[in-house]
Formats: sequence, structure tokens, C-alpha cells
Amino acid sequence: MPSRRTFFEHLRALVQYLPFRSWDHLFDFMLDALKPVPRKAKGQPNTG
Repeated sequence: MPSRRTFFEHLRALVQYLPFRSWDHLFDFMLDALKPVPRKAKGQPNTG
């Protein structure tokens, strides 16, 4: 994380535009965004 200030700027943007039921809901949303997306194996066709 670049800085504490950047973290709070991003947090402010999230809560300004997206409704969250609770702090837990907000942090779950943030942590889900950090989960890596599985990469396709070589040779598999593009289905998207």
C-alpha cells in the first residue's frame, strides 16, 4: 500500500459510491477484490 493517505482516499471513494450494510461488508468486499483470478492453461480456447 503506497501510503495511509492513499488508503483513506480509496476508502472514501468506495463508501461514497457503493452502499455497504456494515464495516464487515465493506472489508469483505475489499478482500474479495484482492483474490487472484485463475489463469487459463496454455492451449485452452478463449470462451469469453
